[in-house]
Amino acid sequence: MKKGDIIHYTGDMANRSGIFKITDIQPCKWYKQKINLREIRGLEFSDDDSDDDLRTIWCFPAEISHTGKDRLKRFITKEAYDQHRLDCIRALQENKKNPIVIER
Repeated sequence: MKKGDIIHYTGDMANRSGIFKITDIQPCKWYKQKINLREIRGLEFSDDDSDDDLRTIWCFPAEISHTGKDRLKRFITKEAYDQHRLDCIRALQENKKNPIVIER
């Protein structure tokens, strides 16, 4: 992980999902590093901080999934998120070609 990387946050019951950019990586005495994230709109990052509804959050490196298949992690790298979505779309398309028939 490095400054500028894009992270997808899946959210939870109290926090909406979003797309974030790593703005800073700081040392941490418990988890080696603390990663600061700034919400972005779409995939275009603007240095204009006039949007008050854009959030700043932080996480530890261990909380970030690099595969997209670890459903217990709420932070996913952009590459892993995109690949996981593509895999899901392909699975849906394959299922459409060969639908599962349940007989009653």
